[in-house]
Amino acid sequence: TNGNATGGDARLSWAWRPDASRWILLDRLDLRFDERGAARSHRAINNLHANLQLDPRTQLGLQLGARYARQQFDGDEYDSVSALYGLDARRDLDARWDVGLQATVFDTPDAGTRERSFGLDVGRRFGSKLWVSIGWNFEGFSDRDFSRERYTAQGPYVRFRLHVDQDGMRDLVEAWTPGSRR
Repeated sequence: TNGNATGGDARLSWAWRPDASRWILLDRLDLRFDERGAARSHRAINNLHANLQLDPRTQLGLQLGARYARQQFDGDEYDSVSALYGLDARRDLDARWDVGLQATVFDTPDAGTRERSFGLDVGRRFGSKLWVSIGWNFEGFSDRDFSRERYTAQGPYVRFRLHVDQDGMRDLVEAWTPGSRR
C-alpha cells in the first residue's frame, strides 16, 4: 500500500534436441524474490519438459515441476515444497488438424493439498508458420508459478504457436507495411 516493493527473477535454461533422437528435453530453473512491506518471498522453481515422438503423427509430452518456497509475514517464516506432474498426448488427424489431451497433478504435501487439471483440445495449422488450438479443461487450478506453462485453469483456453525466423519476419513486415506489393 505504501508503494515500496522489490523483486527479482533469475532464469537458467537448457535444451537437448539431437537430430537423430525421438526425444526433446527442455529444462528451466527460475529463482524469484519478492518483497512488499512486511511480506517476503523466495522461490526456486524448476520445470523439466520431455517430448517423445512416438510415430510421425503422435507425440507424448511429460512435465515435471518442483518448487521450494520460503515466505515471511510479519516475522513468521513458512517453507513449502510443491510438485507438478503433467502428461500431454497429441495426434495429427491430417496435415492441418490435430487433437490433444492433457492432465496435470499439482501436489503440496506439507499443506495436504492436491489439485488436478485435465482437458481436451483441437488444433489447426494455418500455413507452415501458425498453429492455433482451442481447448477446454474440465477440472482445473491456478498457481502463479506453474499455470502459464500448462493452461491449468478450468474452462476454455486458446493457444497460439508462431514459427518465426528471419525470412518469416521479413514477410510479416512487408505484408503490414503500407504501400507494400503484397
